[in-house]
Formats: sequence, C-alpha cells, structure tokens
Amino acid sequence: LVYECARQKITLDVNYIDTVRLARLAFPGLENYKLNTLIHELNLLDHGQEHRAMSDVDATARLYLLCRERIPAMQKIAAEEQEREKEQERLEREKERLEEKAYNLNQYGLQAEAAGDVEKASRYYEDIITEKMSMPNAYMRLAIIYKKQKRWEDVVRVCDAALVVLPGRPGKLCQPEEYEKRKAYALAKLTDTSVKQ
Repeated sequence: LVYECARQKITLDVNYIDTVRLARLAFPGLENYKLNTLIHELNLLDHGQEHRAMSDVDATARLYLLCRERIPAMQKIAAEEQEREKEQERLEREKERLEEKAYNLNQYGLQAEAAGDVEKASRYYEDIITEKMSMPNAYMRLAIIYKKQKRWEDVVRVCDAALVVLPGRPGKLCQPEEYEKRKAYALAKLTDTSVKQ
C-alpha cells in the first residue's frame, strides 16, 4: 500500500499494529510467529480456511483480540511477580540485618562474660532471644548462666525459646535434644525446690 500510494503521489500515513510483535509478547515460546503457525497453535480458524484473503484477515483480527485480552493479564502477572521479588529481596535484607545484629549482640555478650560482667552479658543474650534471632551460642550461653545462678524458670524459658527458633539449623547448638535435656534438668530442679518448700 505504501509503495503504490508513493507511486501515485498519494501521501499515506498509516497507523498499524504489528500482531507478530503482540503474539511474541502474548504467547512466548512458540516455534515461530507466522500466521499459519498461529492459526494452528491458537485455533483461530476452522481447518482448511487458512490462506484465503478474508480468512487470513479474520484470523489476524482474532489474533489481535486474543493478544489484547492476554497481554494485560500477563502484565498483571509480571507486576505481581515483580512485587513478590521485591518483597523477597526486602526479607533477605531484613534477615541479613538481623543476622548482623545478632552476631554483634553475641560478641558483646561474650566480651562482657570475659570481663566478668555476667549481668551485662545476660542482657545482650536476652535481646537476641527476645527478638527470636538465630544465634545458637546466645541461647546456650544464657541457659548456662541461668543454670549457674540456679534460675531454673529462666533456664526453662530460654530452652523453650531455643526449641522454637533453632531447630533445622546446622550444628550441635541447634539440636532440640540439647535444649530438651537442659529443660528437663531445670524442671526437675524446680520440682525439687517446690517439694522442699
């Protein structure tokens, strides 16, 4: 059309929609995007109607309408997927931040213990446990501190917290048996104390 109009000295300004580009967006992964392939893949015409002028026009119009329906839905799915990825990245960053905070609190606790300030160390470890951070050493250190202080209810509380947060992570300090054993010991001591009173 453009060629013939130019030959006749007619100015032609045509707005067109490329159904091949739309089909590539709407139906990714097809072998090719020739009209004949799309007719068969998408059932645009009854068998045997292809390659007739009006049938091909009809097939192209149907293809366009299918693409118009499908592309917004795909864009919505893509936008939702993007949102999920953003949320996942946010959660990863938050996890990294918490891990770094837990590591620092644990280091402060260890330093306080080394300096002989058990109360200060306990506060650092308690911060880790209160925020349900996965720092196995803090749970174990705090359980040991409370055991030495004969604070049996606190030993039970720390062990319960560890049993919620730590299982599934690698390492001896994450094994439920470690905390079950310490909890049982503390409960026995609590029972002995209450019987003596």
